[in-house]
Amino acid sequence: MISVVNGYTDKPIACQKLIGFFLGQEEISGYLYVGYPFIYPLGLVESSQIDCLLISPEKGLVAFNLIEKETIPQDYVEKQEDVYHVIEWNLKSFAKLLKKRKLMVDINIVTFSPNAEKDLLVEEGYLICNEQTLGTTLANIAFDRPELYDEISKAVRTIGKPVQMIARKPLIPGSRGELCAELEKKSVFILDHSQIRAAMETIEGVQRIRGLSGSGKSAVLALKAAYIHACHPEWKIGL
Repeated sequence: MISVVNGYTDKPIACQKLIGFFLGQEEISGYLYVGYPFIYPLGLVESSQIDCLLISPEKGLVAFNLIEKETIPQDYVEKQEDVYHVIEWNLKSFAKLLKKRKLMVDINIVTFSPNAEKDLLVEEGYLICNEQTLGTTLANIAFDRPELYDEISKAVRTIGKPVQMIARKPLIPGSRGELCAELEKKSVFILDHSQIRAAMETIEGVQRIRGLSGSGKSAVLALKAAYIHACHPEWKIGL
């Protein structure tokens, strides 16, 4: 069964049809993130927010570009390339997903246009489907490294970039060098599924985030503010 994390989307019709499809697929499990925010160097791509991101032990990692118009834009290939590079740039920071500097995980990008005409012209190597062909498209996607599912899930739930630690000379206890080394070790924060849901989902009215001391409330709140700002840069956000 798929668990849906409802982040921000400006394509609600296509998004709801995609969610409806997955909620009816009992043989596919995992998480579907709506409006997932990936970190990417500023200016290299137009947007680093993925319309929908599927993490599944049966299908691996599948990113969806959503289109609500009946016509497919001519730049859909370029959009898929942008999404691919955003995800690749992030996953390559995780050593357990690499072998000889190459990712061991396939990154599948699908353009989903539920209202598009039935006979879609598809460029080789770029998946595109409508509501009628979505099931067939996903049936042709297989995940041959299920042992890496937990690592992919962990990568998606990680804030920050894993720091590649370099060899250091012994540090003087209590020195600034030792403090900097400790900060490096703590530069990555892995959210659990409840935390990432709290960070991405926003409800009407008051939303309370609570937990024990050290449970990650501050990190979740900071990520939530950053996520809302990325989706609505014109808003004024008060914390």
